[in-house]
Amino acid sequence: MTTHSLDIRLADYDVSPITGFMPQQSPLLHLENTYYGPWEAVVSSLGRYLETGQLGSEIDRLPRLQTKRLSTEPEWQRAYVILSFLAQGYIWEQQKPRSALPLCIANPLVEVADHLEITPCVTYAAVCLWNLRQESSSRYCRCCIAPESFSATQTFTGSEDEEWFYAVSAAIEIQGAGIIPQILVAADAARQDNVSIVEQFLTELGSTITDVSKTLHRMYVKCQPDVFYHKIRPFLAGSRNAASAGLPNGVYYPGSGDKGTWRKYYGGSNAQSTLIQLFDIVLGVVHTGSDGQDKTHYLQEVRDYMPGKHRKFLIAMEGICNFRSYATSYGKGSVIWTAYEKAVLALSELRNTHLHIASRYIIVPASKYRPSVLNPWRKTNKQERLKGTGGTDLTDFLRGTRDTTNKAARFEKPQ
Repeated sequence: MTTHSLDIRLADYDVSPITGFMPQQSPLLHLENTYYGPWEAVVSSLGRYLETGQLGSEIDRLPRLQTKRLSTEPEWQRAYVILSFLAQGYIWEQQKPRSALPLCIANPLVEVADHLEITPCVTYAAVCLWNLRQESSSRYCRCCIAPESFSATQTFTGSEDEEWFYAVSAAIEIQGAGIIPQILVAADAARQDNVSIVEQFLTELGSTITDVSKTLHRMYVKCQPDVFYHKIRPFLAGSRNAASAGLPNGVYYPGSGDKGTWRKYYGGSNAQSTLIQLFDIVLGVVHTGSDGQDKTHYLQEVRDYMPGKHRKFLIAMEGICNFRSYATSYGKGSVIWTAYEKAVLALSELRNTHLHIASRYIIVPASKYRPSVLNPWRKTNKQERLKGTGGTDLTDFLRGTRDTTNKAARFEKPQ
């Protein structure tokens, strides 16, 4: 495709034409400054400490380190991964979750999150964007984007299942990266009424989303549902909507002096992927219910769980993308509408794949076992809705987003 004339530079938003929302430079394996050695020492044995129940005592002994010695963005991102994993492990290590973080973790985690403009808890960015690397190179390579090419710098369990769970997401992010610069070209082409370029873009977008669906379906290859449900999922849980788990007030983050605060955060979730929300924006998918009420509140909220510059990128895209209106203006039988409709249906199929995975990895295991405090998101009775790690009513949310995506494929004459 040709270049665009819109006044938007991907680099200003930390977006790469090669790796998309993942940094083009692979994440650091460790912080080289020995000052942060105590953090690295504990997180390197995270799985073992969680297994033996020693993590809390090890974290409580950590010194209160300052963040002022972090200098580069990869260092800030590595610190965020370390601290969010330690915080999450500290909260959920025991049968009854801890409702307060120690100052040695809470204070630097908040500072690092403020720098990165993201929430101070475990997020999609922590477990995926800034956590996965391709071992064959210090830089990502789009010629090999299969999940097998990625390894995690950090996990809770040390299991292949957990690493694969994150690697599938990383592969999807790289897979979708190539379409991002094309969005700008196509938006500019739509302004100039260049139908052929817009049609080509929508066709390629549909193909990309279909490829993403195929990659997501590979979750079954190395991640076992029971392992995910019992060993991995509890550590991705949030402190919001978690009263039944023993966190009615969320988690207390102490601060200097008397500045501590109770905080409630959603858990890590794929809903926090900027790429997936970008697909919605580009295709003009609006998540409203059959009653006409806006259902996008949750999706707007989780933008705070994305890196700040990525969140701003979505806002910028909302200002320039109007492909649904453009396709509609040409009529239902037009080539442009046909390309648009196929792209939307591909996105619907992606959401259908997600729903099937949620059923196999969460809903089915939840029906087999009695609830426990350690895994509080199991269904405890017929009236209690099963929660996703992000804190939503899982089935309703996934079905709702799929159905509203389908709705976007219905032709409506321009007013």
